Amino acid sequence: EYNTVESYTHALKHLEPFYNLDIENITPHMIKNLLDDMAKEGYSFSAVSKTKTTFRILSIHGIRQRRNIPSQMH
Repeated sequence: EYNTVESYTHALKHLEPFYNLDIENITPHMIKNLLDDMAKEGYSFSAVSKTKTTFRILSIHGIRQRRNIPSQMH
């Protein structure tokens, strides 16, 4: 659906500061700061949650790719 694509597109924009970092260099504190900043800036709970979920999906995928673990094994 169009709205689903749009919500993930916005979540990805919030994650841009992490694009050039290796997954190992992104700390939970960095993600928490991003999500806290979004909340302080007035983003909805839904937008903050979608950004968190998007990061989680991308990080799991990135870890699997780095270790060459097929996704059907998990």
